[in-house]
Amino acid sequence: MKIKPRLVVAILLGILVLVLVLQNTEVVSVRFFLWDFSMSRVVLVLLTTLIGFVCGYLVARVLAARDRGQS
Repeated sequence: MKIKPRLVVAILLGILVLVLVLQNTEVVSVRFFLWDFSMSRVVLVLLTTLIGFVCGYLVARVLAARDRGQS
């Protein structure tokens, strides 16, 4: 039986996320403009990572559409 590289990567990422969650359980206070709220540090890290991925995806889509329009 051959081990699929995607499965290995998925397992490694799962382990890394588990370590991240276990090491960042404390609650932190966040101030964003006029808002002040508390949340778990791991939620904050995951939320900012998700926002970064979405922004990167949107920028890549806009640049790809612009490049297609110039061809």
